Amino acid sequence: MDDGKVGVPPPCEVARKVSSRRSAFWAGLALLLGLIGSSHAAPFDDLFTDEKNWTEVPPSPPNPVSDPDLVNFYVSPASSFRFSVDAKSITLGKDGVVHYTLVGVSDQGARNISFQGMRCATREYKTYDYGRPDGSWSESRNAAWLRVPEAEGNRELAALYKEILCKDGFPLNLKQVLDRLHTNPYASIPY
Repeated sequence: MDDGKVGVPPPCEVARKVSSRRSAFWAGLALLLGLIGSSHAAPFDDLFTDEKNWTEVPPSPPNPVSDPDLVNFYVSPASSFRFSVDAKSITLGKDGVVHYTLVGVSDQGARNISFQGMRCATREYKTYDYGRPDGSWSESRNAAWLRVPEAEGNRELAALYKEILCKDGFPLNLKQVLDRLHTNPYASIPY
């Protein structure tokens, strides 16, 4: 049957060609993504280490705290402690753990000093040692990885995780951490 239209295919043939092109497009995209995924699997896996394969590297013993190296950071208006990090104690281990010395000073002047590690990938922290007034350290009896809490009572850990040491589950490099510490508005408040 000739309807007078020259060179125009029937609607069902147009639909078949469009469907065929869509299928070819999606098949090609799937193949491309499969090739990209397989060629980059190892480096991507290294970024998100499987918990079963992760091994902690013990940190070097901490140095005594030096007051001139302490940099304050904001925790919460409800906190009765001021918190700081010893800038010279910050290290990033080969296992992805950021190590640092944390100092908390109460309104009455009592000092709590601890040497800790933060795992940005799992949002966990661990206390390795506690500082003594004479500058020596006492090993923690319960050194276990614990979840970084959101509670006001331990808000300093959440502040370290969210605002200073980590970003999107990854540890920041030393320069970035020091920049964040030194540019926060509480950094220059004297002890």
